[in-house]
Amino acid sequence: MSNQITEEQWEQVQEALQSTLSRCNFLIDGYKVGYVLRRVSNFQLGITCFVNDHFKGEWFVEPYSEEAQKFFVWTKKNLYSPSKVKEFQRKFGKKRAKEMGLDKYRMTPNFYTQSFNRLKKHLIEHNKSIELVEIL
Repeated sequence: MSNQITEEQWEQVQEALQSTLSRCNFLIDGYKVGYVLRRVSNFQLGITCFVNDHFKGEWFVEPYSEEAQKFFVWTKKNLYSPSKVKEFQRKFGKKRAKEMGLDKYRMTPNFYTQSFNRLKKHLIEHNKSIELVEIL
């Protein structure tokens, strides 16, 4: 996969995304993509994404859109809580619980990430061309 952005530019982006006043705009595979550090809950900040100056909830509903697959970091969600798994393991044994599929999980896109390195890795792996347009 070709990647036009330099390591020095990645460092500039990382530095800019440490402030809530900055916005980093990219041109990724023909999409205008912006990343901003925003408040995502009480006392918590996360890097959020805007594609073509929009953020749509429909990107996070199955079947997942191309935007969700390319620009958002994915997280692993267990289908059963740890307490339910332990309960079934006590009742049926570990081997039977595993056969029942209690250790299964699903991958879902997350609308924010707190790790710049994880975001960078995802963008490089899932996109052919990444160009830094501007840092505001």
